[in-house]
Amino acid sequence: MNLDTRNYISREIYDVRSGPQGDGTDYYVYKFSEENGKDIIETLEQISEWSKKKLDDDILDNFEYNEEVLSIKNGYYHYDLVCRTNDENKKKNITKENATGYEIGVYDTDNNILYYYWTSY
Repeated sequence: MNLDTRNYISREIYDVRSGPQGDGTDYYVYKFSEENGKDIIETLEQISEWSKKKLDDDILDNFEYNEEVLSIKNGYYHYDLVCRTNDENKKKNITKENATGYEIGVYDTDNNILYYYWTSY
């Protein structure tokens, strides 16, 4: 995700994993101070994987425990398929068929809250 999250005010972590490869879901909610929130925004403006364009609601529905994500007015969004493989070509050219999971990041710029969701299957 390329984002420094160490300077948070509060953090919630939900982690559900099982199996030999540790498949499952990681879910984080970070709250930042206004000052650290400005630093996060400056960083997000420089990372091409993040955009101000809102993700489709069917993607954002993964945040079922934080429905406020759906009503964020000003934010940055990130969605990326992930592929756990030794094949470097597949890692660089991930398709829905060879994806083994995905990650979603949403940063609420009005409230300085980062929502992060990662799952593998």
